[in-house]
Amino acid sequence: MTAIGLISDVHATPAPVEEALSIFRQAGVNEIFCAGDIAGYRQRLRETVALLIDNACLTVVGNHDLLYMDSNKNAIDNEIMRFFMQLPTSINLSLAGKRIYMVHAQPPDACHGGIKLLNRNGLLQNDRIAYWKNAL
Repeated sequence: MTAIGLISDVHATPAPVEEALSIFRQAGVNEIFCAGDIAGYRQRLRETVALLIDNACLTVVGNHDLLYMDSNKNAIDNEIMRFFMQLPTSINLSLAGKRIYMVHAQPPDACHGGIKLLNRNGLLQNDRIAYWKNAL
C-alpha cells in the first residue's frame, strides 16, 4: 500500500516541516508532496529547502517561490535559486493506481487563485464541486 503525505505553504520555517516528516515516518508514508510556497515570511529558507531535498519531496512552485526568484534574479548560481528554477508548476502522475494532480493554487498550473468550494457563509457550493470534479 502506498501512503502519501502532503505539506504546503511552509514559508521558510523548517520546524513544522521536520514535525510533519516525523509524523509521516511514523505513519509509514512513502511519498511526500509539497504544494509550494517554500519561501516567504521566515528566514530559514536554506534549511527548509534542504529538508525537502533530503526527503525527496515531490514539489511544485508557489507564488512566494516565484516572488523569491524574481527578487533574486542575479543569484542564479545560488543553490536555492537552482532548486526553485527546476520546480514544475504542476505534477501529474499515477501512484498505486490513482491519479495525482498537484498545483499550488488552481489547475491547470496557476500559482494564484485557489479552488474555492465554500461560499461567504462557509457552505459548500455544489456547482463549484461539480465544476472542479470535471475540470481536468
